[in-house]
Order: sequence, then structure tokens, then C-alpha cells
Amino acid sequence: GRMYTWAMAMGLDTAYDRKHYGSIKLPYRGICPEGWYLPSDEEWNYLKNYLREHSEYKAYFTNQIGGGFDYQGFYRSEDEETLFWSSSEYSSEYLSYDAYAWVWAFRKDLSIVNDNAHKYTGAYIRCLKEGSKVTWTSSESQSSSSSVPASSSSSAPVSSSSSVESSS
Repeated sequence: GRMYTWAMAMGLDTAYDRKHYGSIKLPYRGICPEGWYLPSDEEWNYLKNYLREHSEYKAYFTNQIGGGFDYQGFYRSEDEETLFWSSSEYSSEYLSYDAYAWVWAFRKDLSIVNDNAHKYTGAYIRCLKEGSKVTWTSSESQSSSSSVPASSSSSAPVSSSSSVESSS
């Protein structure tokens, strides 16, 4: 039930809430327990598509309306949506959005959307179990260009041998 800034969820110094961390080697453990990791934007999108096809599971996310706090520190949307962090930073070839990362909103109206939120927004996390069904194919899987370690856990690729599981 806690909300975290992006850097807190990633297990990084809070200085990274306001600047670009660099390419993160995925999967990325962050503050998830051993054997679990923070889902990337691509993996959240996989869940969105799965829930579109299997709507009977959508209530597991949309019935947990907890809001979030915005970039100014104001609690908002508690009766409308719940925000979840991805491990993916937002990037654009046209603009410098160093202080943004992808966040996913599961809404009371059953819609699911992602947006580029300030990294110092407050959002919840979900963790995926290592070895889950989701496969990793993004170009973001390159190792970090920053001097800060990429993760506090092993960065073994995710296999496609078992089903997707989550932990809160």
C-alpha cells in the first residue's frame, strides 16, 4: 500500500527523480524482493493487451482505486484511478524529458492508460516474478551508461517458460 517516487521504486538515489538515469538493463529489480522485478513499459502494455482479451481479470486492477500524488505533492484521483510505475524512463528524440518515466493508470471506468509522469510523482508498484511468461525484446535492454549500478539484483533475461505472476 505505499506510494513511491520513481527513484524510490527503482532503489536509486532520489536525485534521479529529476534527471535522466540512462539506459537501464532490464529486467530491473528495484525495491522488489529477491526473485522479482519491476515491469517495464513494454510489460505493462502486454498486461493491458492481455486484459483486453481476458476482461474477467480487469477488476483485479481497476477495483484497487488508490490514486497517487502529483508532481507538486498533492494527493489526487483517489476515487478514480491507481497509478503504477514502470521501470522505463520516458525519452523523446525531440524533447529532453529527463525527469519523466512511464506510469500506468488503471481507472474506475475500466480504462487503462500510460503516460509520461514526473519521476517525483507518487505511484504504486507491482513486481513480476523472474522467469515469468513475458519476454523481453526492447532496445532498452542495453546496459546502463550511467556510473550508478544498473540493479541490485542479477540481470538475467526473463524466460518464457512459466506464467506471469505479480506481487504487491
